[in-house]
Amino acid sequence: MYFILEDNKCSLFSGTIFGNPHVKGLLYGVVHSSISRTLNSASEDQISEEIRNCISSVIANNNLKIESRDIKVDKSDDGYQVLLDSSALFMIFENDESWFLKTRPLIR
Repeated sequence: MYFILEDNKCSLFSGTIFGNPHVKGLLYGVVHSSISRTLNSASEDQISEEIRNCISSVIANNNLKIESRDIKVDKSDDGYQVLLDSSALFMIFENDESWFLKTRPLIR
């Protein structure tokens, strides 16, 4: 587990976007936000903006050194892809009226 979780060059996250502690904070904040409730009450054309609003709120409330303007939300067939600059952070998708967050696999 230390190989995966440690914040050093031996970590599995080292050299990836997930090695950045501010990105980890963003993931944690979004997972523990009320985004699922918000997205359930949003119309289809409001979802991308609601995701951006949630992310901006998490960034501001946690003093994360990430610029909200650098976050992009792209709709795809599977859900909504969230990118920081050009790096894919996570996907938000709906399943049975619940919203989930998943990252790309790092362990193969």
